[in-house]
Amino acid sequence: MEAGNFNLRQAVMFHSMAICGAQSQSVLILTLSKKIEKAKLLGHLRQKITETDWEVIRLLGIRRRLVLEVGEVKRKHGMAVRDVGREEVLLSILTSSGAKEGLSPDYVRSLYRIIIEHSVAEELELMK
Repeated sequence: MEAGNFNLRQAVMFHSMAICGAQSQSVLILTLSKKIEKAKLLGHLRQKITETDWEVIRLLGIRRRLVLEVGEVKRKHGMAVRDVGREEVLLSILTSSGAKEGLSPDYVRSLYRIIIEHSVAEELELMK
């Protein structure tokens, strides 16, 4: 718009647009602030999950070292690697404990079947 042609109607329109623009900016800033707050909250929770995952990995490492010690004892004494009765008792205890933590028995069983199978494979490797 040229300065000489700027009339009252255009001034009112310009003022209205400026107000709408300011309101839009306020809405945008508020929306962004909410998203940042949610991201911070999620970031904090995700960090706690990551720390928990690291702890699970650390504990699995401890478990693995104990399994290797058990495997050595079994190897030295000519004992069988697999003890199906012990595995079933362990799975029963773990599913019960898991239920107290809100974990489904299928979830706990499937996780521990993988862990047990890996442990058996490591013990078998020691027997060679």
